[in-house]
Amino acid sequence: AVGAGNQGLTFIWIPQLFGQMPFGSFFMTIFFLALTAAALSSLIAMIELSTRIFMDAGLQRPKAILFVGSCGFLLGLPSAFSLNVLNNQDWVWGLGLILSGIFVAFAAIKYGVDKFRTELVNTEGNDIVAGTWFNVIVKFVIPIEFLVLLGWWFWKTVAGDPEEWWMPFKTYSLGTVLLQWAIALVVLIAVSNWLYKRTVKV
Repeated sequence: AVGAGNQGLTFIWIPQLFGQMPFGSFFMTIFFLALTAAALSSLIAMIELSTRIFMDAGLQRPKAILFVGSCGFLLGLPSAFSLNVLNNQDWVWGLGLILSGIFVAFAAIKYGVDKFRTELVNTEGNDIVAGTWFNVIVKFVIPIEFLVLLGWWFWKTVAGDPEEWWMPFKTYSLGTVLLQWAIALVVLIAVSNWLYKRTVKV
């Protein structure tokens, strides 16, 4: 359908909304400039984080930035040329936030939640100090939420498309999510092991 999805809301319906407002063209320009600034600032933060990881592995900063930026550019090209790919990636990795959340919790648990809280969360200069409630949330609440949300979403996806939910190349399917998550996990585990060997001295 025309105007479906996030791109429909942003680039079709919002301009129409501004078109109905007094001084709509002015406010629409401000809106899209702000949206561009938000996107660029988020992109800078993501590139910086990835760059730091490769710098820790011994790569010089300019080379690390070039490598991360080039990978991001190349991986983003398919989404730039195809709305189906864009929608698929939005679907897969929007849901992937659930997975990343449990990984952060798992890392904190493995590191030691109390140690994680005192050394990495309650750092000097923080306005909010996390108490022992933080430990309970990380150890119990987040894992339970993960299981409930993921279980509900699995059931909802299969029930909504009982015949084709498993198809790995369909834009919106459980199969495409599981396949891409599996590929990403294999790649990230391999990279993590490589970085560990380069940065940690046994």
